[in-house]
Amino acid sequence: MADNAELTALSESVRGLLARHRAANGDDGMSLWRRLCAEIGVAGLAVPERYGGAGAGPAEVRVVQEELGRVLADTPMLGSAVLATEALLASGDEAACARLLPGLAAGTDVAALAWTTADGNWDPGEVACRAVAAEAGATADGEWLVHGEAHYVLDGDVATVLLVPARVEGGIGLVEGGIGLVEGGIGLFEVGPDAPGVAVSGVTAMDQTRRLATVQIADARGRRIGSRAELTRAKDLACIALAAEQAGAAARALEITVEYTKT
Repeated sequence: MADNAELTALSESVRGLLARHRAANGDDGMSLWRRLCAEIGVAGLAVPERYGGAGAGPAEVRVVQEELGRVLADTPMLGSAVLATEALLASGDEAACARLLPGLAAGTDVAALAWTTADGNWDPGEVACRAVAAEAGATADGEWLVHGEAHYVLDGDVATVLLVPARVEGGIGLVEGGIGLVEGGIGLFEVGPDAPGVAVSGVTAMDQTRRLATVQIADARGRRIGSRAELTRAKDLACIALAAEQAGAAARALEITVEYTKT
């Protein structure tokens, strides 16, 4: 973790870039995101160096989120760089991480985690989708069929990488080499956002700076990542990041109020 001086420098760098960009470009969230990634590397803060990231941690992410909250910036930081990235890291799948994380760390790709049901509980034990083996070998390197409808998908309408936690029914089924025991539980699957059977539709949120989408998946082919989806840590870190964003917004609101009362 960086020391206080480094965190202060990071905060000042992000605040300065936000001010310059908004003065020149207004509130174009995706162009801002590209600058934040290219000039400061915010998307790769939580990504290990071996995958092209900075190898930092929650403290650095918190600083960035506070600054984004101050201006209500419309960027994929929370959905892609925190929630989806942490879910991918928690999978422990080295090959998938090596394939997907460099693009996410650079900001050239945006990931979305299609997780929750219409109830919006964000419960690590409750997911909106299910998956079944598409063919023999699916539990290894083969394909799966994913089906379901995920709601409140952060940055789903701009995602180039779609990660889907889905329930896998245990029992006798297709495994590598023929018929065998399929382990049940919740797995993590990569599904193409533009793949046949996938429909992504943006939804209007009360917070106009938060991109949300509904993702409908009708037996789309998916690629399993790791052996089990570990969502608890991803949720916890996303909550920390969201709290930091809210703290930044509240601090700026207080500053505006004080400035107004002085006139």
